Amino acid sequence: MTESHRLSGVWMRGLRRYRTVEMKAMIQRQQTEQETRGKTTGAGHEPVEYGTPGVPCPISWHAPRLEERDTMRVLVPATGIVGCDLAFATLFLWQARYETKIAFADGCLLRRWRGTDGTLLVAYPCGSDLPGRARALSRLADEAAGRSEPLVLGRLTAGELAELSSLRPGAFAAIPTPEDDDYVYARSDLAELPGHRFVRKRNAISQFSRRHPGFQVLPLDAATAADALSVARGWLDAALAEGQNDAEGLRFEFAAITLALENRDALGLVGAVLYAEGRPAAMALASPVNDETADVHFEKALPEFARDHAYAVVNQGLAAMLTPFAWLNREEDMGDEGLRKAKLSYRPAAMIRRFRATQMP
Repeated sequence: MTESHRLSGVWMRGLRRYRTVEMKAMIQRQQTEQETRGKTTGAGHEPVEYGTPGVPCPISWHAPRLEERDTMRVLVPATGIVGCDLAFATLFLWQARYETKIAFADGCLLRRWRGTDGTLLVAYPCGSDLPGRARALSRLADEAAGRSEPLVLGRLTAGELAELSSLRPGAFAAIPTPEDDDYVYARSDLAELPGHRFVRKRNAISQFSRRHPGFQVLPLDAATAADALSVARGWLDAALAEGQNDAEGLRFEFAAITLALENRDALGLVGAVLYAEGRPAAMALASPVNDETADVHFEKALPEFARDHAYAVVNQGLAAMLTPFAWLNREEDMGDEGLRKAKLSYRPAAMIRRFRATQMP
């Protein structure tokens, strides 16, 4: 190894460490600064009607609507939170599966959904103003009391849990929910696969290239959307034929992919479609959480190409297309050991730890 190569390697390792520290520091700021943020939500934009602060009123829950994406694009970046559950596409695409509802109150976005165990879960109020979050939290607690049920807050970040404990000390019992933790990556790592850490990924892509010379990864557009859907259909048919568990969940996911492709422009989706042997082989879809972070919603491949590492190829192709973003949130592992290992193999820069808090009687 020449001296220039050695110094180049040292520089790249230092850059990767810097990027990892940068993301971890950003998530840490979410945990320590949430109580002190006081910026006005939506500054420079038309005001959103949230209701009168301090005046009790029913929460107007409703299914997410496409036209509300712009409102969330104002609210979410102001919070500094980069969770996958704050991507508007996540709320819109999975509303049928989880009975997702949203509302706006006290300058905050409110969210609720039905957990896989049947529990009605509510997100911590999402807004940049602490008094507004406190008022919205009171509304949520009052609504739960009206149902004669405890308020159960799901997918709390560590910062939100700390703020909850400060606002209502001793009122909630919290447990970690590692199956909900977000995996966050430096986009450049997934696009470039640099250094020894990613040698297996580079080898997998080389293997795919040898077996399928001339493959292409094309961006999602009007010409490739139908092919992306055909990949999802092939993935679903194969999964059902194999007798995989949760056939209903598989069908819901295919329905969500279909809805995503039908509304790709309105949702701001970016996608990649892999072609090999003259036909579509894999697809991946992502959308913004904020200006710096994109959420990767779906990655699907036909089984005959998945065996040759099509997922590694389409994952790299999508990351290379997401150049406006510094970070990619590849969502949670849902407690699936195979998913956990796959996500860890891409060396996350940081994890967003999640918790569930249940109001004490």
